Amino acid sequence: MKLLTLNTHSLVDGRGEEQVSVLAEAIAAEGFDVVALQEVNQNIGDKESNFAAAVVSRLSERGVRYDWRYLPVKIGYGRYDEGLAFLCRTPIKEVRSAYLTERRSYEDWKTRMALGVRCEGRDEWFFSIHTGWWKDPDEPFFDQWKRLSELLPRRERIWLMGDFNQPAEVRGEGYDLVRDAGWYDAYDLAEHRIGEGTARAGIDGWHGRAVTCDWLRIDQIHSNRRVKISSYRTLFDGVRYTAISDHFGVAVTVED
Repeated sequence: MKLLTLNTHSLVDGRGEEQVSVLAEAIAAEGFDVVALQEVNQNIGDKESNFAAAVVSRLSERGVRYDWRYLPVKIGYGRYDEGLAFLCRTPIKEVRSAYLTERRSYEDWKTRMALGVRCEGRDEWFFSIHTGWWKDPDEPFFDQWKRLSELLPRRERIWLMGDFNQPAEVRGEGYDLVRDAGWYDAYDLAEHRIGEGTARAGIDGWHGRAVTCDWLRIDQIHSNRRVKISSYRTLFDGVRYTAISDHFGVAVTVED
């Protein structure tokens, strides 16, 4: 099974067409089974401009079919419907969503949600998340993690995929909270790794935050089970596909 997560930062830099083209090319070439996307934007109220829909359409033109779901979460940058999305190679059979923050106003940029899907042929759940920061004075990650944990199914294998905003390099904060709760980072489980950091410390949302490294591994894939992962790669990093976001993608291959 091949998984991909990417914070797309779509449409923001005026590169929507390039982003769609490169992402669709990679998905078609790599044959990902499940793709989790964050910061999936569309012009407010304009479904025709939805980034995930454009990627699915481009794939269809290539003869590659993906089922997909989109969850609008909040207004981004004052001009977009910003949300979460999944693309699956098999039909999506079940969907879950919930707020991770106490704030639930669509106009509030700190509003956060999770989107979960179950795909045909797989007895497991996948969740796309884009959480806040550990020390946020209004919506700290600790509280968001608690709400997410209450949402998750109890018996099935679960994958958490997305932009956690919790650097793997920082001890005693959100990343350690996730691992101490019994989750396994695909990076740690992978037999082979290519790439590590997924975002520069100065990107949007990280200006002025105290970090001691230039690169942050904040985009992550976690499983509630110890599984065999043959490879971990960063994509869209300028080496393995053109950079199309202020984040790199994370791709893992799971040995089912």
